[in-house]
Amino acid sequence: MTGLSHTPVKIGLSKDQIEYIARGSNYTYEEVLDIIRAILTDTLNGVTADIEQWIDKAVPKRTGQLRDNLKANLKSSNVQKGLLRIILRTHVDYASDVNQMSTSQVRHHGEVGYAYYYGHYGKIILSDPSAEGNFFDKMITFARERIAVNLVQAKNNNLGTGKGKLGTMGKIKGAI
Repeated sequence: MTGLSHTPVKIGLSKDQIEYIARGSNYTYEEVLDIIRAILTDTLNGVTADIEQWIDKAVPKRTGQLRDNLKANLKSSNVQKGLLRIILRTHVDYASDVNQMSTSQVRHHGEVGYAYYYGHYGKIILSDPSAEGNFFDKMITFARERIAVNLVQAKNNNLGTGKGKLGTMGKIKGAI
């Protein structure tokens, strides 16, 4: 992915942190890890849905190949070893060039354009009224915001809003 850089966002707890929480509660290491996985899985499901909607709305769509590739890579996001990994990348070679374009360069309202797609070059109607310039940078910012929102919601759903339905597991709320 030449030209498109990103800063990884890691959300989760280390093995030592999970052991610390388990020691201070009535739960085993595995039970604590299961709760953390549930929180991060709920977060992952919410974030990927949010990002897919954002991609469909804001990523420039001359042929749709860039959007499709971003969504395919996003599907490889996962929760593994107590960490949430959101994959935001593309293998489309022109993505870095498109990312450098301004909104006025990528936003179209029914104009005629030309594109090479599915093995041939042809005329297409460009209708992309909500495309964003510098899409990749904006997608990273959007993803960070949605991770924070979805994480809070997932913690509340799994632990409750007060001391939590899990009592001493309230330590997780501050740890993740």
